[in-house]
Amino acid sequence: MPCGPLSYVVLDFDGAEGKKLYEEKFGNGASLPPTAMTPKGGYHAFFAYPQDERIIRRLKNAVKLLSGLDVRCLEGYVIVPSAYEDGRCRPQPPDIPAPPLPD
Repeated sequence: MPCGPLSYVVLDFDGAEGKKLYEEKFGNGASLPPTAMTPKGGYHAFFAYPQDERIIRRLKNAVKLLSGLDVRCLEGYVIVPSAYEDGRCRPQPPDIPAPPLPD
């Protein structure tokens, strides 16, 4: 699924450090964003693409923004979970509204 203004900003939490970071941020009863578990046990957390031009200008795809955290936005992409329908695979983006991107 492509990421960007018509879609989402996805925070990609990878490996043990990413999993710990995700659980610290969202495991304490904080509002949980739509999230998909990755094949390697990480998380893709989906957030609404910001409308504020000041944020958009600073928002870029990044690898290891923090240890275990990547950002996917304009010109980036993530693999989304899929469902099978009539023997064909159908991508399943989040089915609940995505919250604003956290600070």
